[in-house]
Amino acid sequence: SALIGLYDVHEIFKDQNNEELSFLTKKSKKLFDCGFETLLKNINKIEYHNNLLNFRWLKYDDNKLFFADSHYFILKLNQIKTLYEYVKNPVLEKTHKRWIKIYKENRTKATVFEFFYQLYKLLTFIEDKVRNDEK
Repeated sequence: SALIGLYDVHEIFKDQNNEELSFLTKKSKKLFDCGFETLLKNINKIEYHNNLLNFRWLKYDDNKLFFADSHYFILKLNQIKTLYEYVKNPVLEKTHKRWIKIYKENRTKATVFEFFYQLYKLLTFIEDKVRNDEK
């Protein structure tokens, strides 16, 4: 995640006595703080809940209806864990624990949903191709 990179830049170069690096560390710290605040405000928006199907998962972002595959979910788990280890923010710790629980309880359902989503995309592609070939 970009936030991890910004944090790393700040931590690596913050004690250097160099004007250009000083600017870089200040800018990276400011960008990290701004991005981290935005993350905290929006972290729950990427969770997908379907009460009818008793299904919870992560979406790719807060605007899309389709949800993340397992690899992306694990990537997000690792990123949240790393950010928590850096800043020890309790929201991140709570989110990480909740996401682990969601992953364990829903990964089989997520695989089934992903299969049907991919099938839907394939059928839509074929249908569009047939329509275009008929023109």
